[in-house]
Amino acid sequence: MQSKEETLEQTTSATNEEMTNRVDTDTIDTEENVTNKDDENLGPKPKPIENLKIYVRNKRRLLCEGRLFHVRCCAHILNLIAQDGLSEIKQIVDVIRDSVEYVRRSDARLKIFSEIVKQLNLLEKKLVDDCHTRWNSTYEMLAAAIKFKDVFPKFANQELHYDICPSAEDWTKAEKICSVLELF
Repeated sequence: MQSKEETLEQTTSATNEEMTNRVDTDTIDTEENVTNKDDENLGPKPKPIENLKIYVRNKRRLLCEGRLFHVRCCAHILNLIAQDGLSEIKQIVDVIRDSVEYVRRSDARLKIFSEIVKQLNLLEKKLVDDCHTRWNSTYEMLAAAIKFKDVFPKFANQELHYDICPSAEDWTKAEKICSVLELF
């Protein structure tokens, strides 16, 4: 018995239908059976995988009636677990993320922030943006921002429109979050 394993890659501009059509249907149309499909980047409810499963099931090419067809990779599972944990402290993460974005989106604000960093003799160089869907980039954003936690209140004193400064309690919770995420 032969089996085929294929990978679908995510493209940000592709629709579900386009992604489904990208699958190599020549493999499916052969006499070989399809056992599983790796979809590590297709998100929580990958429509292309469901469409493909229906297509292959209709061709009677799925082993075990398709029960083994959809298996997520370990990295994706870890990402889902971490995202679920981060959702519990979403407000804190959002306040810090919004603060980082506020500073980074303007050269003038970044200059003020950098001057405060110099005044406080901090060695750290920059804030880091994150990708909301990747827990590890959220960790990196939080870890970098924590190093500047003393800068943000001083920045708030100089920047009149900055009204989202994380509190001391927010920073304490963010440090605890990072100590847990650091293990992964």
